Parts: sequence; structure tokens; C-alpha cells
Amino acid sequence: MPRLSAEPIEITAAEERVLTRLVRAHTTPRQLAESARMILLAGAGTGVRDMARQLGVWPKTVRHVLRRWRNAPPNIHPSARRRR
Repeated sequence: MPRLSAEPIEITAAEERVLTRLVRAHTTPRQLAESARMILLAGAGTGVRDMARQLGVWPKTVRHVLRRWRNAPPNIHPSARRRR
């Protein structure tokens, strides 16, 4: 089965620390924690289908989150990327 992954995501050590904190914090909104988990898994090289299966979401959802991460300005703090 082919691995569905668009472009690989590279995250810096600082971004990884912040994303990990978001995932582990009990006060983080569920959707934000799930998105952070997707980004961490993508940074580790996990495929879209595997991520979707692990997290119980559709592959389209994973691709959407990863596309938003890639298109976000690099100087925005990861937790602020979801605010409107």
C-alpha cells in the first residue's frame, strides 16, 4: 500500500518542545492537542494513513492540518497558529 504523505514536515527542536507541551497539557483544547500530535507524528516521518488510523480521524483531516502548518508563517508560535 503506498504511503500517502505530501511533503515531509521539518520541525525545529523549539517547535517540538512547544508541541509536546501542548499535547501533554491537560488544559490544552482537544482539537489543538490533536493537531499538535499530528504535526509531531509527521515530523517523525509517519505517513498520513498511519496517523489517521492512530488518531481515529480521516486522512483528509490529517492532510488539512499538515497543509495549514506548512503554510503558516514561520515566526508564529505554534499555539497561536489556530487562533483567529
